[in-house]
Amino acid sequence: SLPLTRLRVGMVIAEAVYTHSGQLLVNRGFEITERFLEQARNFRRGHVREPLQVILPATPPPASG
Repeated sequence: SLPLTRLRVGMVIAEAVYTHSGQLLVNRGFEITERFLEQARNFRRGHVREPLQVILPATPPPASG
């Protein structure tokens, strides 16, 4: 669970995201892009139902050497 301001490129939405008026913004499975983050910065504070449920991107295994 994260606030909108903590989203990062590559995270995946685990549950659909709605505005407080009930409008769907993005559906479950949407991968956060730079373009989405740019648009999200323009939302009025409190416009989106938070916190958002996200799946963090897999971290690559450490390099062996």
